[in-house]
Amino acid sequence: MVRSPGSVRFFTVGCVVWLVATAHPVDSRAGARAIASSADPGAPVQAPRPEHGGDLRLAGPFWLELVVAKGSLTLYVSNRSGTPIDASNGKGSAVIHTDGKSARIELKPGGDDKLVGRGRVKVKRTTVMFVTVALRGEKAHKAVFRPFESVPDDR
Repeated sequence: MVRSPGSVRFFTVGCVVWLVATAHPVDSRAGARAIASSADPGAPVQAPRPEHGGDLRLAGPFWLELVVAKGSLTLYVSNRSGTPIDASNGKGSAVIHTDGKSARIELKPGGDDKLVGRGRVKVKRTTVMFVTVALRGEKAHKAVFRPFESVPDDR
């Protein structure tokens, strides 16, 4: 049987692609996030899914998930790969601005990976929340939350 040069090239390319695909499996999202966050702190990081139904923001080395309920704020803390971080020795604050008025709520440890605060929380489309968190003796990290940022405007 005589082989044409084109079929040999096709077979060779097929083998190379197969080897590359099996040498580096891409089905591990956690591994990809760990590689992205471990080598270069400026590398883009894929946001984990919000596990508690809140809004996620990146603040320094932490993912902060803010859950707003009537009369309280809960802030869940995880590292860049989405693993919960002990917040039992942390502290923070949230300054809530709505329609030209502001309120400050202190955040205190509320269990394993969360900080909680109680106070008057009124959230509207114009609300902006500035959250500051300090954990494990590190410097404070800040994030800005706009709870209705992703909700379509009904005007």
